[in-house]
Amino acid sequence: MRCAGCSACSARVPRRSTPHSRRFPTSRRSWRRRATRGSRSAPSSAVQLALYRVTQESLSNVIRHADGSSVDIALRALDDELVLTVRNTRPSTPRGSADHGGHGIRGMIERMASVDGSLAHGPDPDGGYTVTARVPRRPAAGA
Repeated sequence: MRCAGCSACSARVPRRSTPHSRRFPTSRRSWRRRATRGSRSAPSSAVQLALYRVTQESLSNVIRHADGSSVDIALRALDDELVLTVRNTRPSTPRGSADHGGHGIRGMIERMASVDGSLAHGPDPDGGYTVTARVPRRPAAGA
């Protein structure tokens, strides 16, 4: 299975993991990266790191707050921006309030702001949760 909607990579997503697994695959055979083809240049290392950290924190939040849910990760390269979406389904075991006094969401918002991006997050009508990060393809003037 390939990551949903991702035109910039050929990452393979594992079909199933054990219910008690707390690790994501780290094997180089499980995750691959392909350079973007065409005239579009790769994003800066700061943007790449920001998107990576938002993905990492989102997956960490799924483990903490949405046990038993599945996750879809999509990275879309539009003409003027990159859009990262991390969405999980309804958890199999409700965990109560999502506010545990952590700094995860706040840190993701600050990280995206540091690269002139934005972050939106919130529950879905079907009980899941979505995090969407947007960052311009071209740096702001003076950046």
